[in-house]
Amino acid sequence: MDLSSGTFAYGGLRFVYAPGTDYNFFTKDPQQLLLSGDYAKVPVINGGNDDEGTLFSLVQANVTTEADFLAYLSGVYLPLANSSEIAAVAAAYPADPAAGSPFNTSALSELYPNFKRISAVQGDISFQATRRFLLSIIHETQPAWSFLYKRQKLTPFLGSFHVSDLEVETVPSDAAPPPDFTYYDSLINLAVFLDPNNPRDRADGVSPLSGIHWPKWTPGGALLTYVDAESDPVGATANPTTIPGGVVATPPRGLVLTMDTFRGDAMALLNRLFLKYPF
Repeated sequence: MDLSSGTFAYGGLRFVYAPGTDYNFFTKDPQQLLLSGDYAKVPVINGGNDDEGTLFSLVQANVTTEADFLAYLSGVYLPLANSSEIAAVAAAYPADPAAGSPFNTSALSELYPNFKRISAVQGDISFQATRRFLLSIIHETQPAWSFLYKRQKLTPFLGSFHVSDLEVETVPSDAAPPPDFTYYDSLINLAVFLDPNNPRDRADGVSPLSGIHWPKWTPGGALLTYVDAESDPVGATANPTTIPGGVVATPPRGLVLTMDTFRGDAMALLNRLFLKYPF
């Protein structure tokens, strides 16, 4: 165990102890278990942070060229993939810092050449693509809702990094400014009513979920998205939110609905490759 790579190792999120097939608890690859319907059919909330990969991409500073990036993908994440498949991933995650993570931060926060590129692909491999793969299957068999955490976006180099959402999960009730109880309320609602939304008889203003309806997840559908007004590059907090088949509302500050369509082709490619070459 002591010889295994740690969280901040060169291998990033390629952990030795990631969930895998042991033929006891996991009788098949987790992706295959989902495809065969071998999972609990219960209501689910599933989500993640916008920049999950940045925290795990701080030490790969020698991966600066296109050849380095291709070798990193092949050596760490896709050792069985052929050169054309590796090249397809590289094309889906270009070297342009404006396309990388922290997302929507232009060319800012490029810690080293390829940093934002590696951050983007690592975050999608381990978090966003897998989230979307899971939801694409289970939404057919049970109610499912999804969220995206985009607060603290202007944190240098990290953006809305992994675990930054703990500020709305664990902040004490007597903190100043007051905590955002959206997480608490949605989880309690799910446990009690099997739906994270406020019940219809709850008075307005009692919960941060007042004034917004969180639709069930569908492909390309709505995500409950946490944003900071001062660091929201797309200005989502300034405009009413329109969700097809849903509602039109001006949500509470810092809580909006956005569409789960970002990096669609790139994540679909990753999911196909990791079905072919299990992680």
